[in-house]
Amino acid sequence: MRMVRRVVFAVFVGVLLVGGALLASNGGSRLRAAAAAPRALPTLSIPSLLPAPAGGTVTLPLDYVNGGNAIDTIFFVISYDATLLTLDTADLDNDDIPDDLAFTLPDGYVALVETSAAGGEGRIQALIYNQSSATRRIPSGRLVDATLAVAPVGAPQVTEIVFLNSPAPFFVTADDDIVDGAFIDGSVSIEFLATYTPTQTAAPTTTATATPTVSGTPPSATPTATPTASPTNTPTATHTPSPTPTATDEPTGTATATRQVAPYFLPAVVFGASPTPTTTPSPSDTPTIAPTASPSPTGSATPRPTATATRPPGQCVNVLANGGFETNGAWQINNTVYPASYVTFPVFSGGRALRAGIVHPPDNVRSYSSAQQTLFIPAGPPSVKLSFQLFATTTGTRAALTPPPVVPTTPLDRAQLADDVQMVLLFDSSGRQHVLLFQRQWYSTWRRHEIDLTPFRGQAVTLYFGVFNNGTGGVTGMYVDEAAVSYCLP
Repeated sequence: MRMVRRVVFAVFVGVLLVGGALLASNGGSRLRAAAAAPRALPTLSIPSLLPAPAGGTVTLPLDYVNGGNAIDTIFFVISYDATLLTLDTADLDNDDIPDDLAFTLPDGYVALVETSAAGGEGRIQALIYNQSSATRRIPSGRLVDATLAVAPVGAPQVTEIVFLNSPAPFFVTADDDIVDGAFIDGSVSIEFLATYTPTQTAAPTTTATATPTVSGTPPSATPTATPTASPTNTPTATHTPSPTPTATDEPTGTATATRQVAPYFLPAVVFGASPTPTTTPSPSDTPTIAPTASPSPTGSATPRPTATATRPPGQCVNVLANGGFETNGAWQINNTVYPASYVTFPVFSGGRALRAGIVHPPDNVRSYSSAQQTLFIPAGPPSVKLSFQLFATTTGTRAALTPPPVVPTTPLDRAQLADDVQMVLLFDSSGRQHVLLFQRQWYSTWRRHEIDLTPFRGQAVTLYFGVFNNGTGGVTGMYVDEAAVSYCLP
């Protein structure tokens, strides 16, 4: 179910990219005929200052007004403070939508939902579209109710709920026309209630039971003791809330009815926005490097090692050239059926990144897609690390794959791959292949990888970023940015 929905998601965005070229003549004429009638802007809004008890739950309504437009597709991402509000992602009915998100849609319409919570921010991303309905518009009314748990704060405060502008939300008609609309932010007013703060209670009073005396004579009915335990230090039930700042990390303000820019590249919608880089790296994946027998990298002429400049002692040196892919230099784009390329979106930083593999389902074809660079790693540094930002995409089944003894990199190799895979390989100065990454995954954001290359000091090595697609089922790709092979001088 998840794979099918994501394929539809990607195909839909592909239709958006060609704009009106795919309009059916009858549908287009009906839309143009109806265009003469005056229409209002479609809107999707969240209420402001929605009351919520501290320590309880709040149901956040998203109300939709079509304004007379034949809207049959809606995309949006809402952001909230995950330190104050929490979405339970349990999916007991296995419909790929958290049970605490209740959509109200006509028959034949579906919702593709992704949720995340990281760095104190929670996100709910949703694409609503017509899958099999004869109804060519979404009626006005309640679109979704989102039930969130509220943190047990010690003082009243307001937290914003906002529609993100990157990726941009949009409304689309049944004829694939993006129309102007408004996505209106809201907020939750968390109300402190003393009943949600536990108070200490007095210990219960206990009375010992009668204990008969055992002797040679008939037992006596007189108990030996009847102690009574009385509570001590009975606490008071008063509560003095501690001050809590009311500011949150969420942006403030209410969205105005401005035109939303249509996505101009597939991952703008499917895979989310490229976040602004931070100085704090995310957790690294560090696989173990084990030498294995291997063929030459691509069967083509071996590129010359990249020349590097020296740096003063005490500084860090990057020996990989053009790791941000900002120019066309240093990297060899291998000549395959579906070659890799430089892209301007998504990027982690700068203006460009490297795309390997296939991201548009109609392009599915059996092909390798790769780029490589040969470089020299000096012998002197105490340690050397490869780092890169990776945005992995697939509409197939996600899997942590086991590489074969030799990973083929061209159709001419004796070994063959059976299914799609994202891979990062390194060929040492003897031509032996080392697998640094071998997977088929879907990342919801850029992910930093860091791998130890210390064993390859003093060698000319070839670094290979590649994706293989088998041409059937889903498609698999990846984006690479900010790659570096670096060491720090003492």
